[in-house]
Amino acid sequence: MAPWYKRTLSPEEALGRANTHLENAKETKDRRRAQKLCDNAKEALERMDISKSIKDHDQIIAAFRQHGDLLEKLGLPDEAQLSYSKADELSRTIDKSTPAPTLAQVLPLSISSACVVSASTISSSTAAIRNRGTVMPTIFTKDCPPPIVQFTLPGPDDRLTSTRQLAFCLALLQETALPLDSLDASTRAWLTATEKNQDEKDRLRTLATDMIRALVQDKLKDIKAINEVVCLAPVLERPDFRALLSLFVNMINDYLLLDVQALQGLAPMIQATPEYIEADDLVKILNLLSTRLQETFHQSPQQIYRLTMTVSRVLDAMADCNIQGLDRVKLHEPLLSYLDRLKSDKDPYIVYQAAYAFQALLCIRDDEEPWQAALRRSGAVIKGVGGLASAIKGLNVA
Repeated sequence: MAPWYKRTLSPEEALGRANTHLENAKETKDRRRAQKLCDNAKEALERMDISKSIKDHDQIIAAFRQHGDLLEKLGLPDEAQLSYSKADELSRTIDKSTPAPTLAQVLPLSISSACVVSASTISSSTAAIRNRGTVMPTIFTKDCPPPIVQFTLPGPDDRLTSTRQLAFCLALLQETALPLDSLDASTRAWLTATEKNQDEKDRLRTLATDMIRALVQDKLKDIKAINEVVCLAPVLERPDFRALLSLFVNMINDYLLLDVQALQGLAPMIQATPEYIEADDLVKILNLLSTRLQETFHQSPQQIYRLTMTVSRVLDAMADCNIQGLDRVKLHEPLLSYLDRLKSDKDPYIVYQAAYAFQALLCIRDDEEPWQAALRRSGAVIKGVGGLASAIKGLNVA
């Protein structure tokens, strides 16, 4: 008989447990307790017998979406997206009558909005991710208006209301090739005036620098503070960006206990401004993550997931930079072997990240030359044949 923590639950029991955990997570003000309750809800849903849950599929999908909403509020957008994806997957799997998504449902954002994507994506995009299968009725309308970003732009020396407002302002100032006619009148007027006001531009950049200094001096560095600063990563100047990157890397390297929050900050930064990251930086970060991934004893699924996801981001950046020649013995082969084992994990979230990282690592060559690989393989064959010959020679046939 399977132990209690592996026993399959009926749909009614699983939904009851999951909904109880989610309701409690909504009510608590303790972030750690809320995250633990969300993990418990996820565990209950994963232990459910899907084959018996057809009549409850609406409630199951709603539970996964509610789980995703709570994770968003906790500052965990990647896990939230996986919950939304699971809800969509169940919707297609359980209800066989659901037609495949149409071409319109899988098309990206309209081309007309591409001119402001780099600025508008600074703001939260989780709602768009959740509704990625929904196409606005105006998306194929001729000459549809550009999207409006709901930020009030500050006047000279005005107080800013949020980090995202600051990020939006800096993003506008960085977009030198941005067509002015793609912006509304007030944004266009603000950009024109601020471009001529060097003191105001310096003030906005100084505010971003001061936020990084405040995070460096903060001994606790909770996830909310990290998310606030990471929001600025795409619009930081090179020295500020590298200072923030070094902070997260040192937090992972120096702390005796693995800092998951530092991983949550490092992962999006790697892809935010790749031109500020050197090839040597990526190799060193990958070495560090590989060591933490393989040497930590009995890690929690959350730690393994975060580490594997960050490894995926690093490998993506390395592939984009065409980095080759990783040390086969110390880095490439051990990491590839470990990721291959992780693909058999019971947690589907970990399996997805491990499989992605495994394929990404296959695209990055190690430092072994073809002749060295041939010599190594032939040496193993010769050694095996030699061992077989010795065994036959010592065989007593009498």
